[in-house]
Amino acid sequence: MKKFWITVAALTLVALLGCFAACDGSGEMLSEINDALRKGYDTLTVEVITEKDGVELNGLYNVRFNADGATVKYSYDKLNELDFGDNADEYVTKVTGEAEIADGKIVGDEKLDFGPIDYTGFNFKSAFFTDVKVSKLSFSAKVVNPQGFVGNVGFDGTDMYVETVLNGDALAKLMIGYVSAEGFNVTVNYLFA
Repeated sequence: MKKFWITVAALTLVALLGCFAACDGSGEMLSEINDALRKGYDTLTVEVITEKDGVELNGLYNVRFNADGATVKYSYDKLNELDFGDNADEYVTKVTGEAEIADGKIVGDEKLDFGPIDYTGFNFKSAFFTDVKVSKLSFSAKVVNPQGFVGNVGFDGTDMYVETVLNGDALAKLMIGYVSAEGFNVTVNYLFA
């Protein structure tokens, strides 16, 4: 009988330890988010806000996916070269255009960087997060391993945080914020439809 109670106590301890590790619901939520990232979406809107020393640069990418790739309508701010002449107050230029992506490559203007619209490398793994907050349809946390989370060992962002909102089994919104190696505060909002 003593062995029976020892076995029951050991099983109870294992169950409690497992509950402490996953009873916040984050394990199930992380699995749902990873599944939602792999879904096919018709459209994606990406808003990028970069700020440093009171200067804010904005980018907006509207992506419509199709069988051959995607069409991207973009608008982003870029800093001009320093000018002390008549245009000294015009230090930010808005660049707009449209591009096609086929087979993972930009068709046309290959100088464009659509890195911000690629969310496919994100990995919602519990080891990458701390200060986790979970509700029925949302998840937020600090990211302790940004390189692992974004799936890029060359990523140099720090002080990263992430927030997601689900709409059923699909993503509605994914927001990431971080500080770049150059000291820029970057916020990227992904809106899925």
